[in-house]
Amino acid sequence: MKCVRERLWREAARAWGLALEHKAFWAHVDHRVRALADRTLDESTVDGMRKTFARALLGPQVALAAVRGDAALVDLVGEWPFDADVVADARTLAAQPLVDRMKALIGEFGDLLDQRQLDVMARRAPAELVEAARRLDRALPYGRHPGTARLREQAAILMNNCALAMMDQRRPDRLRITALFAEAERLAVDESTKTTVRANFESFEDGSADVDLGSIKKMLARGQFLAVAGLLGQARKTIRDPRKRREIDELLREIRDIRSSGSRYDLSPGRSGFLASTALCLIHTALVALLVGALDGWAPIVMAIGVAVLAFLPCVTIQRRWFLIGPMQWPKEVGALSVLAGLGGLVWAFLVVGVMPVVISVVAFLATWVITWRTSRTIADWWDER
Repeated sequence: MKCVRERLWREAARAWGLALEHKAFWAHVDHRVRALADRTLDESTVDGMRKTFARALLGPQVALAAVRGDAALVDLVGEWPFDADVVADARTLAAQPLVDRMKALIGEFGDLLDQRQLDVMARRAPAELVEAARRLDRALPYGRHPGTARLREQAAILMNNCALAMMDQRRPDRLRITALFAEAERLAVDESTKTTVRANFESFEDGSADVDLGSIKKMLARGQFLAVAGLLGQARKTIRDPRKRREIDELLREIRDIRSSGSRYDLSPGRSGFLASTALCLIHTALVALLVGALDGWAPIVMAIGVAVLAFLPCVTIQRRWFLIGPMQWPKEVGALSVLAGLGGLVWAFLVVGVMPVVISVVAFLATWVITWRTSRTIADWWDER
């Protein structure tokens, strides 16, 4: 049906073009003017009709294309064999609703970006902006119409900026970010814009864009060590460059050393931090107490050695990199609940096996922590670097 419609419009344009070129057509028009015997009509009327006939014939098609927002119908305006200026004006008039639609979408998505409604924009923009640009480009090709090129550039920059903003989210949606970058590069007209979008996408692919050293230094200066560790941990998951990964590992090691020394108070908002470490230690001592109670018949020396060896495991674990960028990043409420669970475990162990196994477990853990603090740190480093 669509092909038939286009064929009929082309035939109409060709037929009118042939008619307007035929001398007999204009002779008939002159005859009709004379037959009307209207004193206001003379030869100048026919000359005037020669100049306005083209616009009059284009009028219905322009009006229909504008009402429907029909890019294909706008494109068919170019089939009329009239002066280039007349055809260009008709196309521009017919395509105005498409231009208005594109401008409205750019304004709407710009507002969504300002309001940080990134997920909504990322879901809609690749489909709606690209479709609006495709239709406008068919009506007014960007290669010949600077206005279309400018709108495509604005749309490309919007999607690029949305993708960059989404990269700062705690759990960035990689599929949507990739789609935004891809469509932004396709829409961009200026080569420098294409290069910028491509560079942003490549940095996102290797994870280097996730590490903003300027922001990290400011956060460290404010004492937000855990917040920085969280950002570095997210970046480390995507970075493939070994040199950059080593730099991140070194920063994480420094953050761990600062927190372990207790020389500066951590001001990171909302992280569990030491609550996660405390919870792990409490749960460990509760389980070991239950184990000690169950092995009550064993020789004390064997039991002491076994408890000390078991205590070594959490001492190493809470100094591992994964623990710093994992459980320590949990919400503070989760950390607090974990501590309560650990305390509940100790109480339950006390009720089940009595006070002595609990005391043995707690003392063994504390002694192991104090005596083997540097050794456990070394083992944690070695384990992380394997």
